[in-house]
Amino acid sequence: MGLEVNQFVGSVDSELLCPICRCVYLDPVSNIPNCLHTYCSVCIRKRLRSESSRFCPVCDEPLRENLSKPSLLLQDKLLSLEIVCNQKCGATCKLKDLPGHLERECELTYVNCPYSLRGCKFRMLRKDMKEHLEECDYRWEVCEACGFKTYHCMLFTHQKKRKCMDKKLANEKVRSVIETRKDIRNHQKEVKIDRFANDREIERVERARYELRSISVNGSQDSLSMSGHSRGEILPITNGESGISRTQSAFTLPGVRSTLDMLPLRTTNSARSVGRLPAPSPSRTEDHPLQCRRCRKKFKQSKNHEKACSWHKGVSYIVFH
Repeated sequence: MGLEVNQFVGSVDSELLCPICRCVYLDPVSNIPNCLHTYCSVCIRKRLRSESSRFCPVCDEPLRENLSKPSLLLQDKLLSLEIVCNQKCGATCKLKDLPGHLERECELTYVNCPYSLRGCKFRMLRKDMKEHLEECDYRWEVCEACGFKTYHCMLFTHQKKRKCMDKKLANEKVRSVIETRKDIRNHQKEVKIDRFANDREIERVERARYELRSISVNGSQDSLSMSGHSRGEILPITNGESGISRTQSAFTLPGVRSTLDMLPLRTTNSARSVGRLPAPSPSRTEDHPLQCRRCRKKFKQSKNHEKACSWHKGVSYIVFH
């Protein structure tokens, strides 16, 4: 049985048609030298099976048992015909290139899995080959725990036998705990730094308020000193400083008190004592050095006392006659 004529592109010469099946030759053979007629190998062998039909269907010449190949000219004409792929993929090629197209290119041809030697028995269309290779049980896989290379279907058996995944998960858990603790320490350090910066900012604001308060009192101080000297009154003064400081002693004057009370200032324990100015706000870090506003000496908050510097000795009183 030959090839259908409608599978070819264009018209086909009549000399390329088998006289028995009226189709294009498929594996043609010739009855040489009895006659020069050519037939499809399948068609003529069916005819040779019967004793009564062992004659040429065209000229009634006896058929030979061993039929020979047709002439090279006829073979070249036959192999040069343009044919459409019989798998209906839409491709066209010469008849001599059809086997190669079906074997290597046709997307609608059924092929075996490339991993058939490993044990895969799946058969699929060539167009589905890429998708199958991504899911084939016999593809290579590398164990993510120990790096061992094996088939995908054998990976679970390997991990269960070696217990490498359990070891990996345990290591990851320990590593996660270490990283978490490290992040906590870094966060605590950042919070501590921010808190110290906030304390320093509060201290700076308090000092600015105190200086503003001192400036506002200086004007009243001079006038009160002159009037007190003329009347022979006792005025409180601090060491190395002319004038009066904010105090709650009996020598507090009403005019000065009303002016000072208008300014907001955070009072401390040292500020409540008579004749003492408020000490710098303590830092949350005890070892951080502080500086006296009067003598500029540095001292630590943990060692602060009344003898730390001359500014903390308190107020002295002078009687004018």
